Amino acid sequence: MRRPAGWGAVCVIPLVGLLVLLAEPSYDLVWENHPAHFWLVVLVGALSFALGFLLAEAAARRADARVLLIGVAFLATSGYLVLHALATPGVLLAGKNAGFQIASAIGLLEAGLFGAASAVRFHPETSAFLVRYRAVIYGLLVLHMAAWAAISLSTVPRRACEEVHVSLSSVVALAAPALALQTGSESGRVSGAYVTDGA
Repeated sequence: MRRPAGWGAVCVIPLVGLLVLLAEPSYDLVWENHPAHFWLVVLVGALSFALGFLLAEAAARRADARVLLIGVAFLATSGYLVLHALATPGVLLAGKNAGFQIASAIGLLEAGLFGAASAVRFHPETSAFLVRYRAVIYGLLVLHMAAWAAISLSTVPRRACEEVHVSLSSVVALAAPALALQTGSESGRVSGAYVTDGA
C-alpha cells in the first residue's frame, strides 16, 4: 500500500501547488535575470543530457529497452531545455522567439511519450531491436532538436507561439499524473527485478 500512496502523493502535490498559485497569484514571485537564466539552464540541461545518455547506454549493456527509453526521455527533456536556454532573449538573441516560448514544453511532451513507451512490456525481439538500433533513436531525436533550433531562429509570430505553448502545457499537465503513476509503477517492478537478479 505504501508504494501506490507514495506515487499518488507525487502526482497530487504539484497539482495542489498549481491550484494554490491560481487561487493566490501574489504567491507566484518573479525573478528575471537573463544571463543567470541562460547559464543555469544550459548547465542543468547539459548535465541532465549527459546523465540520460549514461543511463541509456547502461541499459543497453543490460539489453533493457524499457530503461533505455527512460534514458532517451531524459535526453529529450534536457536537450530541449538547452534549446530553451540558447534562445534566452538578450543573451544570444535580441528578443523572445518561438524556441524560447515553447521548446521546453515540446521537450516535456516528447519525454512523456518515451516515458509512456517505457511502461510497455516489449517482446524480447522488439527489445533487442530497440537496443541494437538505439543510435538511430539518438540520431532522430538530435535531428528533431536541430530542426527545432532552426525554427527557434525563425520569425514565428509570438501570439502563435503563446497559443501553442498553452496547448502543449495543458496536454502535459493533464497527461503527466497518469503517465507518472503508470511509468513509476512499472519502473518499480523493473527495479525489483534488478534487485532479484542481483541477489
